[in-house]
Amino acid sequence: MITTIAAPGRNLYVSTSLDYFQEPEDSPLAKDFILNGVTYRRLDFPYLAWLNQQFERAAIAVDKGKLDMPTFCRLHEALADIFEFAQQQVKGEKIFEVLKRIDLTGYEPPKSGVWQGGKVNTEGKREKAY
Repeated sequence: MITTIAAPGRNLYVSTSLDYFQEPEDSPLAKDFILNGVTYRRLDFPYLAWLNQQFERAAIAVDKGKLDMPTFCRLHEALADIFEFAQQQVKGEKIFEVLKRIDLTGYEPPKSGVWQGGKVNTEGKREKAY
């Protein structure tokens, strides 16, 4: 089973709040690191499975009136971008089939900050990662 989603220089880093950016090609980064007070993790299948699980919980929160629809839609858009990036990197591999086989028991996500959703660039603007 594939465990990584991209080769060095093509890694996507994602916060638990679904902010994301692509690793600079000439500057390999650690698995977890903090940027502007937000912790990011290099995207791999266990982390993607955990993010997807959290999104499913957000959908339940919408149904219970605990999360507003505009926030949920922004989360959905950011997660869709992340899944699209992952699918492009692992051509031929069915991501959802891989995620179903991952046991998240004991999984420790990175600690993170407030959701803004989207790629963070040097100007503080958000855009697609690819």
